[in-house]
Amino acid sequence: SERTPYQPKHMSAGGTGNGGGPASLLLKATFVGLGAGVVSLRALFQLLFKKRETVTAGTREKLREVEAGRMVFVIDFDRTISARDSSECHHLIGTSTLMPKEFRERFDVLIDNPNIVGTKWWTMAHDLIVEYETTQKQIHQMVESAGSAVYPRPGIDRLLSICKREQIPVLVVSAGIQDFIEKFLRLWGFDHENVRVSSNKMIFCGQGKAVGFADPMVTSRNKRLTFSRNKPFFDEHKAAGRDTYVIIGDSPRDAAIAKEMPGLCVTFGFCDGLKSWARDEDYVDAYDYVIRDGCADLIVEEIKAIISRGS
Repeated sequence: SERTPYQPKHMSAGGTGNGGGPASLLLKATFVGLGAGVVSLRALFQLLFKKRETVTAGTREKLREVEAGRMVFVIDFDRTISARDSSECHHLIGTSTLMPKEFRERFDVLIDNPNIVGTKWWTMAHDLIVEYETTQKQIHQMVESAGSAVYPRPGIDRLLSICKREQIPVLVVSAGIQDFIEKFLRLWGFDHENVRVSSNKMIFCGQGKAVGFADPMVTSRNKRLTFSRNKPFFDEHKAAGRDTYVIIGDSPRDAAIAKEMPGLCVTFGFCDGLKSWARDEDYVDAYDYVIRDGCADLIVEEIKAIISRGS
């Protein structure tokens, strides 16, 4: 049988590992944790009473300036390419039963701990992953067995397909784990030639065990350095005439990537109501285009319009 848009390449339409088809996954994303706390109630309130999108002043004019042949996409991974209720890379590793119980207990101290933030948090998490000699095979198994714990945001498959068809370069920038992300992209058929990942890359010894992480460390608080840290990538595409940047994220901090970019930037932000520290107005202040319905469809339509205008 044929694979649905929300099934990994290895799974038939009758499989259950992905948690259901598009409608059930979106419903799940909308009502995840309903009643479990304020964050979930905020998400439901947002769905029912907020506008589907907010397009800030001047954004339409910027979009009219964008030319299809000049675009480069910069996209966050956790809860941007992956769905709004997906587990983040570190969280899935830290709670996986493929890891020893002692590891999970020690990692639990880091989860949602307001006293451990920024570089300190990433350093402690990575040190634990290395200390317990996590293997590349384990990381791949975690992604393969994740099922509905980590799956694509509705519509993101269409967006990445358009980028592939139009040969638009895509840089996936994430504070997660590069090996995890690359496996996810392969699993879902998103590992197109035009896609590159910039994240925290694990270093493995000859036996496949983690012995460290490559520099520089990527955290949620230093993504503003994306341009300088990936300058060869951007220089290569600028030389080919691509100097317009479409930036997509799910946190107000992701929008900071635009601050270093040397050309026209249009920013799209998914405001899913799931971050207790980020208010709706923070997204409106940070992004050109704020999306609240959990889907990438509005971005797809805007990009299709840009491509159609240039054809």
